[in-house]
Amino acid sequence: MSSIVLANALLRDISKCYENADDYDVNLYVGQEPEIEVFQAHSFILRARSAYFLDRHEYFELIAAADELTLTELVDHIQEHIISNEKGWLLENFVQVFQKISTYEAMRRLQDYCAELICNDPSVVFTSDFGSLEEPALLALLQRDDLVMDEIDIWECVIKWGLAKNKMIDPDVTKWTQRDFEAMERTLRNCIQCIRFFQIPAHEYFYKVRPYKKIIPRNLKEDLQLFYIVPMGQPKFTPVLPPRMGDLHFLDGTCSPNDYEAKILDATRYVVEDYEVFQILNKVKPGNSIKDRPSKPASIFGFM
Repeated sequence: MSSIVLANALLRDISKCYENADDYDVNLYVGQEPEIEVFQAHSFILRARSAYFLDRHEYFELIAAADELTLTELVDHIQEHIISNEKGWLLENFVQVFQKISTYEAMRRLQDYCAELICNDPSVVFTSDFGSLEEPALLALLQRDDLVMDEIDIWECVIKWGLAKNKMIDPDVTKWTQRDFEAMERTLRNCIQCIRFFQIPAHEYFYKVRPYKKIIPRNLKEDLQLFYIVPMGQPKFTPVLPPRMGDLHFLDGTCSPNDYEAKILDATRYVVEDYEVFQILNKVKPGNSIKDRPSKPASIFGFM
């Protein structure tokens, strides 16, 4: 049976519903007093045929229903309609939309489109509503390689998200109690695994990550200390995730993520020890190699 025959049959059946149905739930009043004509209609048909009657959040219910009925073409059509005609609404409600679609396989086209928007301009999702994201949506974002943000900025957003989920905790980490650290560790446990700590400059690690060290797993913390203390030090327990494609902070196009010299192209390397002792190594001068670096720290600027 051709698609035209099916479409005609569908229209015929819908017409019968209009002519014979007694379950109208909408009255449309047309004209002005005293000449007003009343048209009875079904709200579900109005929503399906006109965006004027559609609550845009119902797009996702339509996609879910179409997917359940394996109406693949309809699923694709609705997604393309949103992308082509509802970009303004999508951007205004981006966090809610991203959350709805992030774990729904049928909405792959919308997922890819939203991911492209985020990777080109992360501010669309890192807004005042960012804390309302549920963990699966946040993890889907953190796992992307093409997120155009410095890793330290991603870390700070994750901390803000954790605070949004624990509203009773003071934003000032110096005021946290042991219970606060334990609550944040539980909240951020999975997110921490997605942070590419080894791509964070040492001075940013010192000021922006180290204060939260109590929520970092012991093995990861030990690997980070090894990484910052020992030239060419390789983590023992933690896989080193590559830099995100948008993060060019340390890369000159030839260095590998684990190359120590690549890590000191733009920043001085600081040594971080578990006893709160912080030491600084001399920055490599042009023409020098790692073997020329002094084996002992040049200065100490912190104490136990």
